[in-house]
Amino acid sequence: MVHDFKTSLDRVVPEEKRLDEYLMKRGWSVTHVRLADQRRGIDRIIEKPNELTTVEYKVDYKAEKTGNAYIEIVSVSRPFKLGWVHTCQADWILYTVISDKSSVIWIRPEVLRAMVREWAGLYRKAKCQNIDYYGEGLLVPLAEIRNIAALKECLDG
Repeated sequence: MVHDFKTSLDRVVPEEKRLDEYLMKRGWSVTHVRLADQRRGIDRIIEKPNELTTVEYKVDYKAEKTGNAYIEIVSVSRPFKLGWVHTCQADWILYTVISDKSSVIWIRPEVLRAMVREWAGLYRKAKCQNIDYYGEGLLVPLAEIRNIAALKECLDG
């Protein structure tokens, strides 16, 4: 299956709105960021009184069915570009597993990066073919992702 980046972006827009609502229900104010920040792996700035933090949203439609999270290690094969696990500069990754009972997994990027070398020796890599390049990721069991999470919650309540 060949992926189209624009189609993928369009598909996640409703899920990003759900994530915004999830955060607002928990008392965060949510600010959208500029494209320059998005390229650094920051999707939102969230704030509570005396607390300001940044998040990157990741939405996975297959994880619940396959039991694996796709952790992108290579974003673009030609010219080579590292995947989001290496480039994320947000304080948190909100890894969202879409299902009948969608869940949000809060992970510190540095914790995820620290596991990648170990996981690369344990778990299968998968290529995600786009029109003129491919990305590559590790298929990591959701149980592993949940084990390193700081917080796991239901997305819709």
